Amino acid sequence: MMRFIFLGLVLMGQFSLAQTCGGYSMVNAANTQLVAPTPPAYETCERRTTDQDGNQVVTIDQLCQARNQEKERTFSFQTSCFNQATQMQQQVQQAAATAEQQRLATLAQQTSVKAAAETAEAKNKEGSQIYQLAAIGCGGAAAYYGMAFGASCSGGATCQMGLLYKSLAFAALAVLASQQASSHDQVAHSACETAGKVSSAGSDCGAQPTPYNPATFPATTGPGGTGTGPGPGTGTIGSIFDPNGKCIGSAAQCQAIIKSLPPGTNIKEGIKSINSFASSGNRPFKVDKDGNLITKDGKKYNAKDFASEQAMVAAGISAADAKSIMGDLNKATGGFDA
Repeated sequence: MMRFIFLGLVLMGQFSLAQTCGGYSMVNAANTQLVAPTPPAYETCERRTTDQDGNQVVTIDQLCQARNQEKERTFSFQTSCFNQATQMQQQVQQAAATAEQQRLATLAQQTSVKAAAETAEAKNKEGSQIYQLAAIGCGGAAAYYGMAFGASCSGGATCQMGLLYKSLAFAALAVLASQQASSHDQVAHSACETAGKVSSAGSDCGAQPTPYNPATFPATTGPGGTGTGPGPGTGTIGSIFDPNGKCIGSAAQCQAIIKSLPPGTNIKEGIKSINSFASSGNRPFKVDKDGNLITKDGKKYNAKDFASEQAMVAAGISAADAKSIMGDLNKATGGFDA
């Protein structure tokens, strides 16, 4: 827009050098219906007479000729001014047409950019919600199996390592899903800002989302979580189920947790177990900032170790446990691509 204003000022400045020319306005040439000058009516300046010998004598009326010459000069001047005004009119009209074309092209480009940005924002928000639900379900399962593993070791009994591996596997997925949700949040926010830059109304995109830190698991398994239980954004399992196991969150959140738990699990006891894991300082593993899961004996696992049965066996997990874990993962998540 500034370029168009500048162009108009320059053209107006050029026209103001000569306000009028031969009766033609140079300032308003673009908005004036220009009429070509009318050729003058010239006088006949020859005077024919006959002398005493009968010969025809032609004489020129000098004053008449001077008037005709003045008419010719005036007509030539007016024609020149008409041509200049016409040229200026064409230049201004062409500049206006070019400016309009540029304005429309810019508007079309801005509309296209805005539409693409809004689509990207919507898709990434949708993606974030999907991964947040996955993080909630997997985080709940990780806590449930983690507490079950701890219980299996009590009283001097042999610890059931399969429960620990299931806890690790679900925790790895919860961390990975939280990272994906966080990434979608970042992209959605950037898309919102892009749409705002090309929109006259702007956009209220809120604060830049804080990137997810895996080391906060299970206190926060997703962007925005601030409570003590595994659940992105919502923060605590207590905000999804009440102490009696009644769903008080969204149906999707509750179903994500229920689906990840063993069939027939008493939801009240399951939620109590999950909350105990979230608040316990004696969890069987921790997660570092890079998403690695480190057990108490120093063994390190990551999401790729649970991507397939073969990967689990390669990580030192028995084939039987690997098969059981993969079955539970597929039931809870519909498959996993590390």
